[in-house]
Amino acid sequence: MSSASPTDAPRRRRRQPLRRRLTFGLVVLVVVVLFGAGLATTLAVRSFLLQQLDRELTSTAASIAATTPFDPTGLRDGTVVVETDASGQLVAPAVLIGRPGDKDQDADDPLAPPGAPSNGSRTLSDQDAIALAGARSQPSSVDLPSLGAYRVLQVSSDSGDTLTVGLPLGQLNETLGHLLVVEGLTLAAAALIVALGGGWLVRRDLLPLDRVAQTARDVAALPLSSGTPTLNERIPDAAPGTEIGDVSVALNDMFDHLGTSLEERAETERQLRQFVADASHELRTPLTSIKGYAELYRRTDTDPSGRDNAISRIESEANRMGTLVDDLLLLARLDQGRPLLHEPVDVSRIAAEASSDISVSAPDHPISVGLPDEPVFVVGDEGRLRQVLTNLLANAVQHTPAHTAISVSVVPEAATVQLVVADSGPGIDADFQPHAFERFTRADESRTRASGGSGLGLSIVAAVVEALDGNVKLVSQTGGTEVRVELPRSASPEA
Repeated sequence: MSSASPTDAPRRRRRQPLRRRLTFGLVVLVVVVLFGAGLATTLAVRSFLLQQLDRELTSTAASIAATTPFDPTGLRDGTVVVETDASGQLVAPAVLIGRPGDKDQDADDPLAPPGAPSNGSRTLSDQDAIALAGARSQPSSVDLPSLGAYRVLQVSSDSGDTLTVGLPLGQLNETLGHLLVVEGLTLAAAALIVALGGGWLVRRDLLPLDRVAQTARDVAALPLSSGTPTLNERIPDAAPGTEIGDVSVALNDMFDHLGTSLEERAETERQLRQFVADASHELRTPLTSIKGYAELYRRTDTDPSGRDNAISRIESEANRMGTLVDDLLLLARLDQGRPLLHEPVDVSRIAAEASSDISVSAPDHPISVGLPDEPVFVVGDEGRLRQVLTNLLANAVQHTPAHTAISVSVVPEAATVQLVVADSGPGIDADFQPHAFERFTRADESRTRASGGSGLGLSIVAAVVEALDGNVKLVSQTGGTEVRVELPRSASPEA
């Protein structure tokens, strides 16, 4: 026995299209409103006609009660008159003035008893007379077996007898019947017009939704998961001010954001691939050297000086590879948003110590230090700030000729501290400056990795400064290069 698929139920419960539901809703609304209006109109017209008939009935009953003997002259066709005494016995036969809608009958009506009034009147049947006995002193409706619906009223005559007078409701009911027919035809015509015209208007106003849906389908069909995707699809005629226009504008904004995000993702993936390739290449260089010197060590068993040189080179390349790995790990941690220390650091002391260290390792570069009279503190991580200064000074030494002057200065400001490293070298090419802080980039690509570094120095500077809520700026032209690091100032820890 087969079971229904889980998707069958939603499919069976699938709602009708919006156009059909809106059109159906409009038709139902119009029908309900017109039906209510028609019902109210019918009730109002019936009440009005019934009040008119009651006034006529009251006037007729008063006229008959004041006339002795009974005279049917001037009474409308269909009027019934019944006269009874105090004991309820008929004083005279119940009479009908003509029939409702008939001409006057012949005076020699065989049903009329001797002495019955002429002028088109006739006697009523016993069943009609019995039905009329239920009349009250206020106008009320009764159903006479042979004559139909009547409006009846009881009054007292001048002689003390009770008169029951009735007027037919046939004309009133006929008028209401015609009114109902007109209202029904109007209701049907209005429903048909709304179904056709409203359906056309709904389809016309919802046409922009088709464009929205088509654009969404086009976007869904794009190969966004691979390659370098471009998202140029947009919803046309997205005029704001209407609900569909607002949706179109919002979707176009979303597509703009999605397209920008895809471009950024593609660029990030490209940079990641380039980073992996560069890192692999950077690591391959010392590994190749280590492998080569290890082979050389094996071949120089009888040459102690060769073995010592090979061991020394292996240690040097291993250290370089370790430094590179440390730099890569630091960048990875900063990319992951791992926080650095944020504590008061005496940047003047760090600047002086870093300058002293670099002057020892690069004695052919004169280094000048400009420090304020009092210690200046910034909010930061002392170890990473020392690395920033070391990288900037090493970069200046590495990319300038011997005897090029290098200056380090600390410039305190109201809320920040400027840490400036400048040199009087040949400067950096203008085309390279926008990429100076990118990873694995070198101003002079002709340099070897052994002499030109790994290309991570300025990248680490930019990443550390950003993590410390600062910013870094490079300005270079012929005759000198300046790197300006701005960091948040801190009060002295003793303050």
